[in-house]
Amino acid sequence: MSMVPFPFEPTRAAGLSRLADYAPRTGRHYAANRNTDEGAGERGNVSMLSPYLRFRMISEEEVLQTVL
Repeated sequence: MSMVPFPFEPTRAAGLSRLADYAPRTGRHYAANRNTDEGAGERGNVSMLSPYLRFRMISEEEVLQTVL
């Protein structure tokens, strides 16, 4: 059984909201911090979009359009 280490609201709206919140931290911030483990409660260095992408609530194309 896998656990999601953050509150996961399984809706498209929640996925789009998480993407919008994360978009300003892409680019240099992500590149500089992506391999850093800041602990379970501190995940600002990664997008946490995986479950939304995995269950197709948002698409890779939407992520790319947002960050580019």
